Formats: sequence, structure tokens, C-alpha cells
Amino acid sequence: MKIIKNHSEDMSSSSSMRTHDVYFIPSGDVVFLVENRMFKVHSYFFSRESVYFYNLLRGQPYRDPIAGLPHISYFKVDTASAAEFTQFLWVFYDPAYKRETTVPHWSVILKFAKCWGFANIEALAIYELEKRDIEPIEKISLYNIHNLSSGMLLPSYVALVRRQASLTAEEGEKLGLEVVIKVGHMREDVMKMSIEKGKWATEGSTLEESEVVTVIKQILSPPDDTAHRPEFQPARQCQ
Repeated sequence: MKIIKNHSEDMSSSSSMRTHDVYFIPSGDVVFLVENRMFKVHSYFFSRESVYFYNLLRGQPYRDPIAGLPHISYFKVDTASAAEFTQFLWVFYDPAYKRETTVPHWSVILKFAKCWGFANIEALAIYELEKRDIEPIEKISLYNIHNLSSGMLLPSYVALVRRQASLTAEEGEKLGLEVVIKVGHMREDVMKMSIEKGKWATEGSTLEESEVVTVIKQILSPPDDTAHRPEFQPARQCQ
């Protein structure tokens, strides 16, 4: 499945198509059509950051969308909504230069950075997510959705294993069956080790955190202590 298709067609009958209020930039040299929104941006960011876009855009002719609107050449993005594409473009055009935004926004950026092979943007999104205090259930769910390293989730798993309360149905649904089973094994193994070492009290295990981490790593095997960078496969992460 192709992520983006190159089109050159008569758009005069498509009265619903409109230019984006922010990202139809006069100095831009490439036009993307996402749903019914036209974005005119700078191809430099795409060809610089993504090998996929570099190969796609290299040597492609572009028409001035102002001068030739009825017969504009553009690239159709059919794996993102206009709202998602707007959120992704923000990473290049943040007017405050602070990269300050929400976890859901960084999640969208990460999704399409992985989808389109923007390795530096992917690394930036992960860095920004790691800076934020994300609740353990949410973090495990989010990182698993994006196929990130389980090594970055060790503190979150420790928090779940150490807490006295069992997972709720809502939490289990968010984590998924496979993760729920692993957490159950972690809690059982930590309790067993605690009893064997005489470190089980009324409030639960008194094992050192390093001992709990050892148990968790064994359950999460094969070892995955460093960020995994799978080979880029277009559209694999966009579904």
C-alpha cells in the first residue's frame, strides 16, 4: 500500500476543497491534499528528514497553486486526516520554538514519524514523551501501540507490580490481554521471591527496586533494554 499518491487533475469541480488556514504557505514548494484540505509547505523538511519522501519528491515538478489552481499538481495523503497532518506539520513550524505540547499531540507526531520514516522526528517525539510524567497504565499502553522499547517502561511496570490494588477491568482493556497476563506473572513472581527472601509484609513486597526490575525483565524477555528501530516499512504504522 502506498502512503502518498502523485496526482495532477482538474479540481475545478471539487468546490469543497479548501486551502489550509495556516499551512498554505506562499513560499512553499510542494502541495499536499489531505481529505479536502490543501497544504502548501516546504519540501526541504520532507526530503531532508525522510528517505521515503526524498525519493518520492526528487525531480517532481510543481506548479504555482495560486496561478494554476484548477490544474494543480499535488500529492494526496490518504493515511492521515487533515487534523493529524496539521498536528504533524507543527513539529516543523512551531512558532514558539519550544516544542511544548500535549502527550496526545506527541503521540500523533510519533505515529506518522514512524509511518513515514522520519527517524529524527521519531527520536524527538520519544524524547519529549520521556520528559513527561505519564501515568503507568497510559504509558505502557501508549508505548506498546507505537512498538517502543519495553526497557523504557520498567519504572511503569515496577509501579504496577508494587501497588496493592489489582488491575481494574478498564485498565485491563487499555493494556490488552497479553500485557495483563505478563503483569500477573510479574506480581506472582515478585511475591514468590519476596516470601523466599523473607521480604513479604502486610503492605506487600519489600524487595529492593533492582530485584523487582530483574523479575520484570525476565517476564519481558527476550531482553529489550534499548530502543528498537525496526526497518522502515511504509504504511505499517499508519493503520
